Amino acid sequence: MLDNTWATPLGFPAFARGADISLHAGTKYVGGHSDVLVGLMTCSEATFPALHRLWTDMGVTLSSDDAFLALRGLRTLAVRLERHTQSALTIARWLRERPEVDEVIFPALPGRLLASKRCCDGITRNAGLRVLARLSR
Repeated sequence: MLDNTWATPLGFPAFARGADISLHAGTKYVGGHSDVLVGLMTCSEATFPALHRLWTDMGVTLSSDDAFLALRGLRTLAVRLERHTQSALTIARWLRERPEVDEVIFPALPGRLLASKRCCDGITRNAGLRVLARLSR
């Protein structure tokens, strides 16, 4: 089981990499328009019967309106993720040139792309940075 919210199935094919269950905060990228609250659980064919029984017993369902909104978001997911990745790379490059930033930790920057490709097929939007503390009076 893994949380594939940030990478999405487009960036990390969970089942091809051996996962049986993949969780998604569907509100973030699948919905994509800030008007639906949805969580998603996808599973392999072998895991489906047990999860289906559990969901049926618990009465967990998605409303038809929320399903419509999630499907609408899926239509633009690839375009939005590509734009997010390009915007994040632009910001990471800018931060790298700032004197108050000691280090930018972003997989798509040169020298780090191999890790990004291995993990998420080059799709990445998350970054970290280390800021130098400068105290002045």
